[in-house]
Amino acid sequence: MLSCWSHLCLSVCTVYVCSACRSVLIVFLLYVVFPQEVQGCTAEMDLTSLHSNHPENKHKNRYINIWLDPVVIVGGYDSPRAYIAAQGPLRSTFEDFWQMVWEQNIGTIVMMTNLVEKGRRKCDQYWPTENTEEYGHMSVTLTSCNLYACYTIRCLTLRNMNLRKGGRGNHRTRTPSLRTVVQYHYTQWPDMGVPEYTLPVLAFIRRSSSAQSRNTGPVLVHCSAGVGRTGTYIVLHSMLHQIRDRNTVNVLGFLKHIRTQRNYLVQTEEQYVFIHDALMEAILGQDMEVSADQLQNYFNSITTAGNSDHTQLDTQFNLITQCSCRNLDCSVAQKECNKEKNRDSSVVPSDQARVVLTPLSGVDDSDYINASYIMGFNHTHEFIITQHPLPHTTKDFWRMIWDQNARIIVMLPAEDEFVYWPSQEEAMNCDAFTVSLINEDQVFLSNKERISIHDFILEAPQDDYVLEVRHLQCPRWPDPEAPVRNCFELINVLKKEAGTRDGPTVVHDELGALSAATLCALTTLSNQLQREGVVNVYHVVKMIHLMRPGVFTHLDQYQYLYRALLSLTTTTDSGSSPSPTDVNDTLVSTFEGAEPAESMASLV
Repeated sequence: MLSCWSHLCLSVCTVYVCSACRSVLIVFLLYVVFPQEVQGCTAEMDLTSLHSNHPENKHKNRYINIWLDPVVIVGGYDSPRAYIAAQGPLRSTFEDFWQMVWEQNIGTIVMMTNLVEKGRRKCDQYWPTENTEEYGHMSVTLTSCNLYACYTIRCLTLRNMNLRKGGRGNHRTRTPSLRTVVQYHYTQWPDMGVPEYTLPVLAFIRRSSSAQSRNTGPVLVHCSAGVGRTGTYIVLHSMLHQIRDRNTVNVLGFLKHIRTQRNYLVQTEEQYVFIHDALMEAILGQDMEVSADQLQNYFNSITTAGNSDHTQLDTQFNLITQCSCRNLDCSVAQKECNKEKNRDSSVVPSDQARVVLTPLSGVDDSDYINASYIMGFNHTHEFIITQHPLPHTTKDFWRMIWDQNARIIVMLPAEDEFVYWPSQEEAMNCDAFTVSLINEDQVFLSNKERISIHDFILEAPQDDYVLEVRHLQCPRWPDPEAPVRNCFELINVLKKEAGTRDGPTVVHDELGALSAATLCALTTLSNQLQREGVVNVYHVVKMIHLMRPGVFTHLDQYQYLYRALLSLTTTTDSGSSPSPTDVNDTLVSTFEGAEPAESMASLV
């Protein structure tokens, strides 16, 4: 059986070897090595569940077929009490849950499930939607709630009403009756599965780690049953800290160790594979998030060539564009019946991120359009990048607008600016609905260029539904003759429009490539800079590449994003954007009795 070290070596090899060898290695890992290791971690263990099976406690268990205590202390790689692994609270356990949070001095809760998934209740809402709710003698107040593309952060104030203000003891030893608890809720993790992409998960783990203070107790992690997703988070969290502190990693040994404390942690082979994929991304890509006030120094360092005449910027871009993984399968777009729907066969959507149209009855492959979902700062499908419609794909384009409930279309210049919308005199018939132009207007930018605005109504009389859509026909963007900072004029117009409309923003240039991708990237990065005071250009660009391969092809295109952001940070009154609100204390965790870890030095 291969050790964890062997896996990671093989995983690194798969990035560089030919596709035939890569396929053999992936099949070997997926169907031979990983199943053996997962089964080996589930060897017979003398674990008891006396408390959970006690007649008085059975009603507190969410699943009757998983014999585990609902709450278990789990050690990290450098601490015997790093985590509490728990099931998703039931209504009948809310008081117990918050009592435990208080007694264990928990400052961070990590939630890895949604309340309802596929129509089934996975967890009951144990926090207030707004204001304050009481759970026994515990009062919980929601003080803030921030929504991001893949997760939500809730700040909660916990009050122990048994401890009155100025209670027992002198002022030096008195226990405070108020505490702050931060809940990190990952909202895009499928039950019994894994996310499509590792980067958002890594960002979530780093963000939740940053809130952990040395003065608080263990991190409370729960999903629904408290095993699969909970275990995956714990393994990733601990291994990332081990990589940071010791430059070593030992997935198999650590998983064996924590399964002696709570069985079934990391429930499926797919989750086990995902852990390795995520760690490989973390090792190769590292953490490239940088604060606004350090962006200039960071840019100077990554653009300075070393002894090999290569810069760190070169390395970043190569890691993005040379990425070869399961997410980059574009087989649907390359089907013979779909080839005529693509302006350029080198710019097509990946299968995982393609927009799927509602199929037309009796028409084969009528669900395809050359369009990709793109993750933004606020939503996983914040944008749709597509090509300029062809005459024979115009109805498909409007079907996509209708299906996706898209209310904003951003048209960037193209050589072939085929007019795909109707005139005011005559509506366009798209079978199930009609498209009508109801108004035209224009907005002038500082360089006297103008944005032409078209307002459309899409209506289906049989459904009694009307969709209002605003179309922005833009001038040349970005303008190479204007200062770099001017590119944010259009972005600010777009943000204002998007702030008042639901649904994804559809962005297209001629091929659905560079200009559209740059607009989406800078919109996301400027939101990140404004909201958090940090940026991660590598993360944003790699996510776009994974969802729509081939849009960034040259290093200077990647470098332009850094220069555009620098134009923002060097022209603000304060010299930088606001800093993030989270504290930067980090959690270090450990374990004993595991197999020896291997050095990472020869790995990267």
